Order: sequence, then structure tokens, then C-alpha cells
Amino acid sequence: MAPSKKQYCPQGHDTFAVGRSSGGTCKACSSASRINWVRENKLWAITYKGEFCKDCDFDFAGRPECAQFDHRDGRRGVPTGRTITQLARSRLKAELDLCDLVCANCHAIRTLARLQQLTQAQRAEYGRPGAQARWGKKG
Repeated sequence: MAPSKKQYCPQGHDTFAVGRSSGGTCKACSSASRINWVRENKLWAITYKGEFCKDCDFDFAGRPECAQFDHRDGRRGVPTGRTITQLARSRLKAELDLCDLVCANCHAIRTLARLQQLTQAQRAEYGRPGAQARWGKKG
């Protein structure tokens, strides 16, 4: 049996390529590419929502990592962070239309205000799988 031909990363890294799904790049290049893609999608989403915190007018131009997307109705369905990385832009637009762009501080304040409106039993269930369905909300 002939020895298999070694494949190396096209970027010149001295590591083996990791297969077809990554385009034949090494693990480091594949990870870097994914990180860039997620960052570009988040920047696109911030631009789509207006680039400023809805509550305090914080400008996300220099600090996109502070931006968070808060569902107006308080539902906790698909986490928006995962949505940004997995959905096509057309479906992402539909999800973002249900959200407000807020900074991390304002998001924490909004979440606390929602939690204070819940009963003790509801607070204990908040965030558990299936809890939204039990409250009569879609999750």
C-alpha cells in the first residue's frame, strides 16, 4: 500500500490540513476564519439596528463587543449570539426585527426589571428548558 500524501495548509503553516469542510486549511486558519466571519456578521447586525444603544445612546462604533440584542417581549428562544453565527442574513433580519440593540449595562437593567415582575415560582423556572412554554410564551 502506498503511503498517503501529506496535505499542508495553503497558508504555509507547518500543520496538516483538516479536510474538505474547512476548505483544506489547518485548524488555526479555520478558527481564525470563523472568528472573522462571526465578527463581520455582528458588525453587520449592529449597523442594521442603528449603531446606538436604544436606552442610553452608547455608540458601538469602537466597541462592538458591548452590543447585545434584547428581545422586546422578553422571550428567551434562540440565543441571539448563536443566531448571528448560524442564520442567513434574511432570517437574521427577521430575528433582529424582534430585538432592540442595547449595551450590556442596559440589557442587565432590562433583564432585572423583567425578573422583578415575575412571581417567585416563575423566577425559579426562568431560563430552564421548556419554561417559556409553561408560561404560555413561544420559546
